[in-house]
Amino acid sequence: MNEKVTVKAGTFDAFKIEGTDGRSDRPYPIRLTFWYSPEVKAIVKLDGVAEPDLRPVPGFQFELVKYLPIRQ
Repeated sequence: MNEKVTVKAGTFDAFKIEGTDGRSDRPYPIRLTFWYSPEVKAIVKLDGVAEPDLRPVPGFQFELVKYLPIRQ
């Protein structure tokens, strides 16, 4: 899915990618949502929430805060 995502570094067109981290070393799976920007060539945002109550999981949040495009 292609959508706009706004982070501290700006607003980017990004692909939304969803998945689940279901490792057996924790009592609950984590639902992960990544936003990948082809312009930045990187993930610009990540949200991780615990299932089933969808509370944020510490350490599973990321947001791009600065982006300086390379000029050629």
